[in-house]
Amino acid sequence: MRGTAISVCIAACFAVAGSIACAASYDDFTRGYALNRAGDSDHAIEAFTAALAAGDLAATYVPSALYGRAAAYARKGMCPQAEVDLDNALKLRPAYLDAMILRAGVRDCQNKYEDARADFDAAIKLSPTTGLYRDRGRFYWDHAKYDSAAADFLRAVDVAPTNAYSGAQRGYALLWFAISAARTGNIDRPLFAKHVADADVDGWPEPLLDYFLGKLKPEDLFARAARGDGPIPEQQKCEADFYLGEWNLGHAVSGSKDLIQQAAKECPLTFVENSAARTELNRLP
Repeated sequence: MRGTAISVCIAACFAVAGSIACAASYDDFTRGYALNRAGDSDHAIEAFTAALAAGDLAATYVPSALYGRAAAYARKGMCPQAEVDLDNALKLRPAYLDAMILRAGVRDCQNKYEDARADFDAAIKLSPTTGLYRDRGRFYWDHAKYDSAAADFLRAVDVAPTNAYSGAQRGYALLWFAISAARTGNIDRPLFAKHVADADVDGWPEPLLDYFLGKLKPEDLFARAARGDGPIPEQQKCEADFYLGEWNLGHAVSGSKDLIQQAAKECPLTFVENSAARTELNRLP
C-alpha cells in the first residue's frame, strides 16, 4: 500500500510546475521514514522538518510527515514536541488512528492521564481491535486501574479473530487478565478457566495458565519453562518470574518482589514483561 502511495505522489509532483522542489521535499519525507526505521531519530527529525518547511509537500503527506517527526521526538523522550505535531496531524486528518495511539503514549509520558485515556477511547471507538484493547489494558495496568485493565484484556481475547490471533497470543492476553484481576481480589475463576479452555493454547505460555488454574506447582512451572516449550528457555524463565511474581503479589504471597526483580534483570528490553516489571518495582515499597 505504501508503494502505491509513493507512486501516486511522484506522478503528481512531476505533473505540475515546480516539480524539482516537490521532488526534493518528497525526498526529505521518504528519507525521514527510512531514518525512523533505522532508529536515527535526530536525522529523522531534520529530514521531516525540511520536508515540512519546504511548503510544497503534497497535502496528503503533511499529516504523515508530522506523525513521522512526532515518532522521532517520542523515541527521544521529547513528548511535548511530539504532542504538538500529533495535534496538528489530527487536525488535518481527524481519523488518523496511528496518530491517536501515539498521542495517547506521549500524553501519558507527560502524566496527562485523562487526555491519554481519551485518545485510547477514541481509537477504540474508531477501531475496536484486539491490539487496541490490549494496549489500553496495559495503560490501565500501568496506572494501577486493575478493574479496567482486567476488563480490557478480556475484551482483547473476546474480539480476537480466531484465524489471525494464535492460541499463544490469546494466552498472553489471558495472563494479563489474570494478574490484573488478581490485584482486584475478585478474579472470576470459572470465567478464566472457560477462556483458557477456549483459547486452546498449545505450548508456552500454557504452563503459566495451568499454574494460575492450580494445575501446577511453582517447581513444575519452572521445570516446564526450562524444557523449552517455546523458542528460548531463558526468555520463558524471565516471563515465568514476572507473571508468577505478579500473581503472587495479587495473592499476598511472600517473595513476589524478588521474582519481579529477576524479570526486570533477565527479560530482554524489547519484552513487555521487562518494562512492566520496572513499572511495578517503581510502585512497590
